[in-house]
Amino acid sequence: MSRPSASMPLRHALAKARFTPVREMAEYVPLLQGETGTIANEARDASRVLAALRESLGLSITGLARAFDVSRPTIYAWMKGETEPRSELWLRLREMEQLASRAQRYSLSRPARLVRRPALDGTSLLERLQAGQEIGEEHLQALADLSRDEETKRAKPRGGAERPAEDVAAEYGRPTG
Repeated sequence: MSRPSASMPLRHALAKARFTPVREMAEYVPLLQGETGTIANEARDASRVLAALRESLGLSITGLARAFDVSRPTIYAWMKGETEPRSELWLRLREMEQLASRAQRYSLSRPARLVRRPALDGTSLLERLQAGQEIGEEHLQALADLSRDEETKRAKPRGGAERPAEDVAAEYGRPTG
């Protein structure tokens, strides 16, 4: 493969870049930055966004593949920076990035379990992502409420832990003794 030079026309550099693996594209960045932005950084952006989705929403590789309607190896290639999403998937990736940042504000505990739980309209977050439906604040709030309820249930002692009679009586509004 020929190396780019300062005299190489921009359109020629763009044509070469389209057929060049991302890891070899770094040498084209100086030629492409002027008019088209940092093309080589887009693959790193995809990797960063996917990592954020895995962390904030607890999505598995399979969940990501379903949400983007691609195969698991494609997701792995995006994460490694070997390839980048097709142009029509960049918009979806940006929408998902915004969803991840919104979800982080809710501090969901154990998000991997929550994304599969039915919320608002009986559909789970994962089902909505797979169908390409919008995820509103009300859906995220419902997940946050579920998360809080589950945390409360996990914090309660299980069996064998006796409570004082006064606490039980107070709970039911009855006087003791």
